[in-house]
Amino acid sequence: MSGNCCATKAEVPLVRQAIKELLQKRTYIESRVELFKILLDDLHRQLDNVNEDIRSHHLYIYGIHSLPPELIQKIFFFCLPSTNCAMVATEAPLVLTRVCRQWREAALSTPELWSRLHISVPLQDLGVEDKNNGVMVRYGQAITTWLDRSGNLPLSISFIDDRSSYLQLDYEETAHSSISDSYILGVIASFSHRWAHINLNIAYHHLHILAHLTETDVPLLRKIQIEILRYHGTDSALGQSLPLLRAPSIKEISFWNGWSSAALSSLATRWENLSTLSIISTEYRNTELFMDTAATVLNRCQNLVKCHIQMRSRIPVDDFNLPEPLQLAPIELLHLQELRVRFDGVALEQDITAFFHALVVPEIRHLELRRHQPQALQQLPFMPLLLRPHKIDTMSFVADGCTMECLLDFLRSIPSLRRLALHSPLNVTPHSWLPFPLTPTAPPQDLEYVRLNEVVLNHLTPNLPLDDSESDSSTALCPSLEEIEFRFSPDVVVSDDAIIRFLRSRTTLAPEGVARLTNASFFLKRAVENSSSKIHPEMRPERETGLNLNMSYYSQRWIDRLTNIYPIFTPFREIRVSEPYDDWKPRFMPGMFEYD
Repeated sequence: MSGNCCATKAEVPLVRQAIKELLQKRTYIESRVELFKILLDDLHRQLDNVNEDIRSHHLYIYGIHSLPPELIQKIFFFCLPSTNCAMVATEAPLVLTRVCRQWREAALSTPELWSRLHISVPLQDLGVEDKNNGVMVRYGQAITTWLDRSGNLPLSISFIDDRSSYLQLDYEETAHSSISDSYILGVIASFSHRWAHINLNIAYHHLHILAHLTETDVPLLRKIQIEILRYHGTDSALGQSLPLLRAPSIKEISFWNGWSSAALSSLATRWENLSTLSIISTEYRNTELFMDTAATVLNRCQNLVKCHIQMRSRIPVDDFNLPEPLQLAPIELLHLQELRVRFDGVALEQDITAFFHALVVPEIRHLELRRHQPQALQQLPFMPLLLRPHKIDTMSFVADGCTMECLLDFLRSIPSLRRLALHSPLNVTPHSWLPFPLTPTAPPQDLEYVRLNEVVLNHLTPNLPLDDSESDSSTALCPSLEEIEFRFSPDVVVSDDAIIRFLRSRTTLAPEGVARLTNASFFLKRAVENSSSKIHPEMRPERETGLNLNMSYYSQRWIDRLTNIYPIFTPFREIRVSEPYDDWKPRFMPGMFEYD
């Protein structure tokens, strides 16, 4: 049948009969194959079931089911985030209750899992009051259930009610139209006897809820932060009596917005107990703390370890007559280690210098200085601190505006500096840093005033000849630097080659006596838009041997994120207020910038 001969006429019926029989045989075989496939699939399913049963039986002998409940609870505790916990089903601790009955029972019986909570008030549906009230009641019940699970443990709570920031509504006018305005805050206040750490970002008209709490209502309170959101009043929000600030255990107080010099000077709290004090503002025009009042307040806080304070000179903004030089008694803060100072509005150079001259801080290690209004300075105001014995190893300040000679004198005067952050104001323009009209004597215009740019970077590059001079590693600026952050203004361009040269001069090519850089962070504008940076590829050997390098670039997307805010609710909104981090260490984390 496999030959090339053709069937005769008599053979054709026989061949056709043979084909028919073969087709029948093939059909039979195919049916048998399908049957065996079904049997094989069934056997595979049985095998999988047996394997699953074996695994399940093993779990009764080995694995997490064999762990004692106390150990499971301890493991659960390490599943918690570093921030306060948001009420999200996919995050710990709620996700731990959705695995199995044993885990749910273990999680619900562990009070430590429920003693931290971040609360972000949901946005409202405009004109649907009944629906809003129902949502808030259920939300309040969920908060109560959560906090009840914490037993009698001290509580850490962060509360964010920034709906007015998103919707631009005057909630004060509609405060009585819905229970939602103060209902959630009232639920939180019912647990005040267990408050330990409390962060409140609230509207001004909600302060009356706190005013009812006395020091006996908050016996465990150690840390409180109050931020008044979008406050446009003329009176100090802290002018209201807040007896809870007299809590016997109070150690840390932070005020954001809504305060004044008069209110702070008369504020009743246990100043002598404080280890941390923050007095800052995001609403510059509505807040003011004069330097003399700040000195009075600080002199009451003899045990301060950390301080973040925002001040200005005592002079009306529209008055160009210079006041008498500020006279301050010594401000003795013998335990202070971290100081962050911001000068907003009219801050005279003579007053800033007088403030730092009055400071007595022998234990100071971390110092930060910011100026809202960049102005030309012939001397860095914190230089009086550096002329006395100190332990400063971390500095952060806005470099724009001082003379180059002044900046270099500072860098030479503190060779033990380990961390340095040099910033430019984001809103600076090419001429905004020129001599401020209120300086007592206008600095000579022929002086070389600094803009944080490639020139400053070159001065910090060891072994780089400047001004036709020979390089000398023994005169390298800041030879002990281990971490550095440059935040250049968006209108300043720094070349990749300059950054690579700087990094290599402090890593693989560092001269003898110059410490090896471990962390470096740069915020800058790309030299060519949409171009790719060669810094990371070129610095790969250094990064593989210990250099933590972060490059961030200003972009249109970054600008859009600043200008376009959409009213989208998320339980994680503003959760940063409850996250502990080191303010003095350059942070290598994604933020509002584009990263390579």
